[in-house]
Amino acid sequence: MRGVKKKKPGDRWDSGQISFEADADFSVSLGELFGRPGQAAHVENAEKDAKREKHPKNEIELPEGFLASVTQATLHRESSGRGGRTVVAVSIKPEPDARTAEALAKAMRKGLGCGAHAEGQKVILQGDIQERAADWLMKRGVGRTVMGN
Repeated sequence: MRGVKKKKPGDRWDSGQISFEADADFSVSLGELFGRPGQAAHVENAEKDAKREKHPKNEIELPEGFLASVTQATLHRESSGRGGRTVVAVSIKPEPDARTAEALAKAMRKGLGCGAHAEGQKVILQGDIQERAADWLMKRGVGRTVMGN
């Protein structure tokens, strides 16, 4: 075939570069055709991964034994001011600080498989999952759960 060169070890085709040569009309590496980046992109991705490992997002963790120290958790449904969507508001005693409330929201989000966030000292769970949330809290050592409306 005219214009097609065979790949040799160490050739520029290995790095994913496009080459224009005198005896070839146009040549492109297979990596470029299939969307696989060349060597330079692999180095950039490795650098980005290293930065992510150094500074992970959301490294907030729930303090050890925090849920066992909670004496009461109150769960009630709300839909007012939320576009008609039902949420469960979880208030706990003693009231946590904002960082601990966010860590509790993260733990409940993972444990219950729902959306959750902290609003002040309350944790807001998306959906009508009041019973599941009460069971989850009881299994983790909360002294008493009270369910309202």
